[in-house]
Amino acid sequence: ITGDGEMLMGIGSLATVGLQSPENLTIVVLDNEVYGETGGQASHTAGTVDLVGVARACGIADSRAIATMADVEAFAPAMQDVSSGPRFASVKIDSANLERVLSSRDGSFILTRIRGSLGFGPI
Repeated sequence: ITGDGEMLMGIGSLATVGLQSPENLTIVVLDNEVYGETGGQASHTAGTVDLVGVARACGIADSRAIATMADVEAFAPAMQDVSSGPRFASVKIDSANLERVLSSRDGSFILTRIRGSLGFGPI
């Protein structure tokens, strides 16, 4: 599972998957048509790039666009089959601007969190 921005940045990986044709691989791209991590600029999938077409052109025959829950339900059995891949699905999702939640970078906070994870109390 990856996003459209990451898939676009590593698009050559689709050529490798098509060439190697691993039977147990399914690639699902959550495509919100924006580069969310860099400020929400429109990605190329908002324009002319068709990731499903690229995947097919790279040799991934079972490549499909998913836009509805019916599409999801139709794809679910194929996802569970680990012997007839590779397969590729581009799932169109909303590009809602969600609030980012980042953990604190304060050194004492990080130390206390690590110690807690290891079963120790704070210093």
